[in-house]
Amino acid sequence: MKKISWSLLMMLLVLMKVNGQDHKSDSLKSVLIKSSSDSVKVATLLKLGFYYQRTLQKNDTAFLIYQSALAIARKKGFLKQEIVCLGQLALVHSKYLSEDTAHLLLAEALNKSRQNHFADQEIAGLGIYISTESGFFNKDSFFTYFDRMLSISRENKLDSLAFMGRFAQSATDMGNYPKALQVLFVILHANEEKKDSEAIENTLYMIAHTYVQTNDIKRAIEYFYKAKNYGDTYPFINIFIHDDLANAYLLQGQNDSASHYAYLSYKLAVKFYGSEDKVYGGVLNDLGMIYDQLGKDSLAIDYLRRSYVYFTTVETQYQNYCITTIGLARYFNKKGMADSCLKYAKLSLGTALDKGFLPTISEASGLITAYYQKNHNTDSAYHYQQIGFEAYKTLYNDESSRQIQNMALAEQQREDDIALAKKISDDQFAAKLRLYGLMTLGIVATLIGIIVYRNNRRKQKSYDLLKKQKQEIDLQKSKLESSIKELQTTQSQLIQSEKMASLGELTAGIAHEIQNPLNFVNNFSEVSTELVDEMNEEISKGNLEDAKEIANDLKQNLEKINHHGKRAGEIVKGMLQHSRKSEGQKEPTDINALCDEYLRLAYHGLRARDKNFNANIKTEFDESLTKINVVPQDIGRVLLNLFNNAFYAVNEKKKLSANSYQPIASVTTKKSDNHVIITVSDNGNGIPEKIQDKIFQPFFTTKPTGSGTGLGLSLSYDIVKAHGGEIKVESKVGGGTELIIQLPA
Repeated sequence: MKKISWSLLMMLLVLMKVNGQDHKSDSLKSVLIKSSSDSVKVATLLKLGFYYQRTLQKNDTAFLIYQSALAIARKKGFLKQEIVCLGQLALVHSKYLSEDTAHLLLAEALNKSRQNHFADQEIAGLGIYISTESGFFNKDSFFTYFDRMLSISRENKLDSLAFMGRFAQSATDMGNYPKALQVLFVILHANEEKKDSEAIENTLYMIAHTYVQTNDIKRAIEYFYKAKNYGDTYPFINIFIHDDLANAYLLQGQNDSASHYAYLSYKLAVKFYGSEDKVYGGVLNDLGMIYDQLGKDSLAIDYLRRSYVYFTTVETQYQNYCITTIGLARYFNKKGMADSCLKYAKLSLGTALDKGFLPTISEASGLITAYYQKNHNTDSAYHYQQIGFEAYKTLYNDESSRQIQNMALAEQQREDDIALAKKISDDQFAAKLRLYGLMTLGIVATLIGIIVYRNNRRKQKSYDLLKKQKQEIDLQKSKLESSIKELQTTQSQLIQSEKMASLGELTAGIAHEIQNPLNFVNNFSEVSTELVDEMNEEISKGNLEDAKEIANDLKQNLEKINHHGKRAGEIVKGMLQHSRKSEGQKEPTDINALCDEYLRLAYHGLRARDKNFNANIKTEFDESLTKINVVPQDIGRVLLNLFNNAFYAVNEKKKLSANSYQPIASVTTKKSDNHVIITVSDNGNGIPEKIQDKIFQPFFTTKPTGSGTGLGLSLSYDIVKAHGGEIKVESKVGGGTELIIQLPA
């Protein structure tokens, strides 16, 4: 015990020398010196270590403090405090010392927590894994760990708000904005009930920050100012309120306001950390991005480089590292320094892909794609374009937008209800005062006065009732009109999203179709270049016969280049005809050719996204069909949707079936009386009978969230109906599905 006490005393002397003017640390040191209880000493050391680690950013000092606390806890058998010490030491090791040691320490802490049924300590350990700033962040188990933490807290009646906030921050970093906002509003309401002003301010800030990520800048600024109304009571949060306000105003094009708040944010940070060289890297990278957009290049690169040094040498924070490196890539791209841009974009993308940070994946992929396109490296450009497209599609899918909008409307309704309840309460209080006055007057009033009072009272009640009913009717009318407008807007957005999804699928198929002739053109061009060199050599040697032979070969190559170039041109011409904006003009169309073309485009489009996908394709076209009058772009969109659904069905069944299963998708055409019948079928899992009558309804889908809008078959139904035709489904569970289109011949 003497050895431990001597180490503790030496550490305290160092701490007092380092920051003697810090009132909070001085107070904690005083408790250490005066206390005779080892348990109190360990608890105080943990508080002191956390203060030096998180607030003062003095990680070497924090490490010594945690080591001393762990030694006392183990010596005295304070198991809970030992687990806390292990967790904090794991964090320090992960960010500044040894990652291997860090993982061993955290694993030991979790094992001891579970073995001894310490629910709060197990939650703390799992909380480290769900935090993007911890250095242990695990995106693959992110939701599993969170569900486990919720389960433990409910079973043991523990406060879950702290780790819910950490979850919301990480969900925002990953681009899961609906889930982040859902949890943040729960936290906000709980903290409002508790009247915890610091927690309320922090939660309001996090809500505002998340709205910035969703590009809802107006609502973001509203919540930033709600947080800012708490003043300078909590300086650490106040730094980032000003920081993000600057970014929000920048996104609105209000550069003067953006510059003002960026300047205030840096002043607050320097004041908080004591000097410019100690400012937290998260502040630096935010300011670097802001000044880059403002065109203040010297400030931008200074802040971004300082931030890069911070997150590569001082502290490991994956999300901030991604932001810093993408900021540097963006800066070098603007300066035309392509290789530097590529370097930092790839650094950012590597970490973002590993941790699942969708916003960063989207932007970094875009910069890398642009680099390879400029250098004519089409394979690499296409690869990174697909990575970015998948991230963007997940990040900004219509389901997320709907969820965010619904949550915003629900929160606005809650605030309106609170205001209305307060007004009703005030009205009721005023009514009581009037009633007491009338009762007092009634005691001394004459019989006539009492009669007059009763009559007036009856009229007043009738008037109040009518007034309240009118207010309720007006309120309901306003809500209904607002809901209709929101529904119309959302429907338009979803229809546009469905069209863009179809365009993306067409693009992948077109890329495959046109690649073959382009490969021929490229190969014959390279060979022709070599032949020209050989011909020049033979001419210079005087070997005219050999030169003529080479010239003949060169001519044949040029004829092949011309042939395949025309072939690519025909493909592009055909695609342009089918991709141009539909004006609703019908024209004679070869249905067999249209079916064959869109079947190949759908198949190659899916193969471009999933190299493991494969299916047998069968076609049976009635060669006697003549051209029929349709809008080819619209009918093509219908066919593309049906083919995509068929391929999706067989692919899903393949994932769950034995190797003996062979996925098959087919299309047949035939003429029946005065109609053309197109049948698209698959041997997938089929559609249950109880939902077959719903599949043509808008927004109905059996696909997972984010995989479909539920508008494809609805739009197809409308297009076929507009052509005077019919579309129906025949399906059996386990036996596959047939979609049958009937069009007038």
